[in-house]
Amino acid sequence: MGITAKSSEVKALKMRAWLDTTVLEPIRRKKAGREYAGGFGPRLPSSLLSADPAPEVGLEDPPPRTDSTTQRLLDPRFWKIASGTWGLKTIMAMRFIGSIFGVAASGLLSDKAWDVDSNYLFWTWVSLLVAFWAVGFNAAWMVGSLRSGARRMGDVFNPWLTISLVMLNLIAAAYMAQTTLSNSSYLVNLWWRVYVVGSPPVRVAVSGEDASGRAYELTLSGGIGIGSTDALRDALAKNPGVTRLVLSSPGGLVIEGFGLAETVRTSGIDTTVVVGECSSACT
Repeated sequence: MGITAKSSEVKALKMRAWLDTTVLEPIRRKKAGREYAGGFGPRLPSSLLSADPAPEVGLEDPPPRTDSTTQRLLDPRFWKIASGTWGLKTIMAMRFIGSIFGVAASGLLSDKAWDVDSNYLFWTWVSLLVAFWAVGFNAAWMVGSLRSGARRMGDVFNPWLTISLVMLNLIAAAYMAQTTLSNSSYLVNLWWRVYVVGSPPVRVAVSGEDASGRAYELTLSGGIGIGSTDALRDALAKNPGVTRLVLSSPGGLVIEGFGLAETVRTSGIDTTVVVGECSSACT
């Protein structure tokens, strides 16, 4: 490079650019990879801990790439949270503060799951988003911890201290993700039951009338799905003299089961009879 450094000829400049991109740049990449691994233990070939620069977006003349936009977005190096540029203690403090919001939100959503009078279908969507966020955020926490540890492995007196901090970060991230998913599990399952499997309400019909034609018995049958509580409430409002309820259901959504039980408790029904089957939420 010293030969062409002072030259202004076009051929010399082209030769200099060619040497820089095809010869020297690969050497710099390999050297960066060795420094990135910290000179400790086996080399980590995974792109998760690659020394290549993170994908750049918004450049006027970006370098040619063979991967797609989706692949770049899925590359953990693209995201700041997984860059590993912070220290391990800072990563633990900042990520813990962030993930605690997910745990708190999932706990509040879990309470919403047991109120049939709330718009719990809306909360199922919110809970699904929180669950996805928890998985992504805590996965990025893990990636950032691994990359930070790999960067700093050779900079500390005792490399096992770095390994211990990395393990603490991984354990904390896994625990916070598991807690958030556990709190959101019922609402996520509810979302699946409603929007994927399908969950129609029970059938409520008059099955007994006295001599004057006044209904005294209702039959509740079929799977207990969305709107079952409202279906029973509507039937009782139309037939206020009902005192007997016949049950024939394989069960269904627990939240609607609790809503039905509360409706029966506050109504004039004093007798329930099972015909055929009454399982799960029906009980």
